[in-house]
Amino acid sequence: MDGKYIISALVLTAVSLAVSCSGPRPEAAENSTYTININSESVGGQYGPAQYQIGLAYLSQDNYQEALKAFDSSINNGYSARDVHFARAQAYAGLGLYSGAIGDTSFCIDLDPNYAAAYELRGVSYLNSGEYQKAIADLTQSLAIDSSSKEAYFNRGMALKDMGEFDNAVVDFKRAINLDPSYLQAVIWLGRTYYALTDYASAADQFSRAITIDPVEAAVAYSDRAVCEGRNGQLDDALADLNILAGLHPSFYMVFYNRGVVYMKMNKSSPAIVDLDTYLCLDVTDKYGLSGLADSWRGYYPEYYINNEDQALYDQAAGICNGILSQAGTQKDLAFTAGALYFPGEHTDYGSAAFRMHHWR
Repeated sequence: MDGKYIISALVLTAVSLAVSCSGPRPEAAENSTYTININSESVGGQYGPAQYQIGLAYLSQDNYQEALKAFDSSINNGYSARDVHFARAQAYAGLGLYSGAIGDTSFCIDLDPNYAAAYELRGVSYLNSGEYQKAIADLTQSLAIDSSSKEAYFNRGMALKDMGEFDNAVVDFKRAINLDPSYLQAVIWLGRTYYALTDYASAADQFSRAITIDPVEAAVAYSDRAVCEGRNGQLDDALADLNILAGLHPSFYMVFYNRGVVYMKMNKSSPAIVDLDTYLCLDVTDKYGLSGLADSWRGYYPEYYINNEDQALYDQAAGICNGILSQAGTQKDLAFTAGALYFPGEHTDYGSAAFRMHHWR
């Protein structure tokens, strides 16, 4: 049936004025469905492109669910060009439906083996699916076609980092930054990769650079830099950075864990207990996986045990916790930054956890 599309009469209502059929429309029984042929140069030729444009509008608003519906309609109505599938892949990726994104970008690559953006999006989808080798292969192919994409270098760096290839990840993050010196995420992750290489001085330099670029948008860099400073014994500097972050974003609750550890290292047990208990209060779902470490830091030194049962410290922590929650609205609204640095345990004694009153968990 060249030049014709078959669609259900149930979707024709909105475009009925544009229909041009060769014969009379059949009468339909109640609740029945039927199909009619529509000339591709009339409705079929207009409806698909219109749905594609609607989908692009939704995509620009990050309304991925509605964008996906529009692109599906476009393709179902015969407008299935390469760019429609690529746009639908973006909607799939925005919804976290990476297998759909991989399918559509693969379709695009089959049509155009030199489609750099399709390789890049498929690589990112593989990255988010944990298939790092495939991600690296696609991102490398994308860069072979077009070496101007800072995001391709950044995402390949992330895949290399996740595979433990830190030196190669550093190279890619630097390439991304060379293309855009204000690329905050690349700067921050370059710092975190230096940290993984135990080069704390270089890591701190990158976090300082991020703060210089945008001290509000890169606020987490204060916490990351504080961890580097703490590992280098610069406890006063670490405390100053964590105080700044707590003032900027009190709902970014990692700050209480890191500051509690700094206070412990400074032999200031009371504020350390308050901060660690505030962290435990706020991280009830243990998103950072640090509850056990927070407990063990609380009892790091035997002389601090008495503070583990100090009701005044519990009350102080509860007040801070409740104040933050009242501003945030719900536990889910608290800020959470994946990959943020934290102080590791420096001890294995978890015995002090028995002294804790588990008020909030």
